[in-house]
Amino acid sequence: PLSSVMGFMEGECKKKEGDRDEKVYGSALDYLTQQLGPHGLYEKDFSRYKSVKFLPCIRQNLETGDVIKEMQSPAACYYNPSSIVMGFSTLDPQLDTLHIATRTKCSKDPSCHILIKRLIQLVDISKAKVDHFEKAGGSDDNERQKLKEKILTLFEAVFSYLASRTSDFVKRDLAVLTKMAF
Repeated sequence: PLSSVMGFMEGECKKKEGDRDEKVYGSALDYLTQQLGPHGLYEKDFSRYKSVKFLPCIRQNLETGDVIKEMQSPAACYYNPSSIVMGFSTLDPQLDTLHIATRTKCSKDPSCHILIKRLIQLVDISKAKVDHFEKAGGSDDNERQKLKEKILTLFEAVFSYLASRTSDFVKRDLAVLTKMAF
């Protein structure tokens, strides 16, 4: 039954990456996605597992740029790898992401509302970093340049991704940005 498969997967997800048998886990994920297909054995009962963390994902640490492997739920990850530049979890590209996303009902991209919210968070964090640098007596030109480059690189990637989504936004989505000082 679905509860047994999901119980196994949840248990495996709680193990550290090196302790998990990735081949067995991959087989279980393949089996699950097959059973979630059209007229599949688990298709009707799966909705209650939408928030269970069992999907192998990656996420970019926006502070360091490192890519982190983690498990996420279908409700908390996306299958468009481009959204990683804003710190969102995306399905591990080593998997058949479109197949898994379709079967588990994982969204392609974050909603416009979530994107705007994350953009505001990133702006606030960046402002706080600059303020902290200044208040800490930031007179080292090399450190100032490093901070500047880090922030510019982040926002170049963010705005490039947002530009790919411009047709998804409506005027009311953007209204909150008109009140912000960037």
